Amino acid sequence: MKHSKGYRWFSKSTRNPSGTSYQQKNHNRVIELQQSAKLEGGHFAIGGGRPEGLETGYNVAPAIITDITPYARVAKEEILAPVLLVLTYHDEEEAIRIANDTELNAAVYSANMVMALAVVRRLDSDNVSVNNGQYLDVAIPFRWRQAVRVRS
Repeated sequence: MKHSKGYRWFSKSTRNPSGTSYQQKNHNRVIELQQSAKLEGGHFAIGGGRPEGLETGYNVAPAIITDITPYARVAKEEILAPVLLVLTYHDEEEAIRIANDTELNAAVYSANMVMALAVVRRLDSDNVSVNNGQYLDVAIPFRWRQAVRVRS
């Protein structure tokens, strides 16, 4: 079992890497997006690339990328891999602009539910979760998009 800063790369039950991509095309795209993040100033706080000891197959190490702008390619495209982007903002208005300038899903986290719901009303997204809660009504049309987390 591999560990990195307390994170476990393998499932206890299957010993499969948690970041396995089952198609070479997707694996190559994820690696390409991670490389573009580095070129655009992103910093990998953890992970990225292939997990150590798994040089064969389509394995991608879970990653947390910081210091990335909302306009970076990796922030604009869906990543079918365990990759978390940390985007920063200065105020609520900027956070809403960032969230509305993407075709990805949105999430709002706040201790103040009144403020959270006020932000939700201003988001142009097919699907918004609040404090990690999510309800999807299958009767409502839904475009597949990746989560963008906005703290308020």
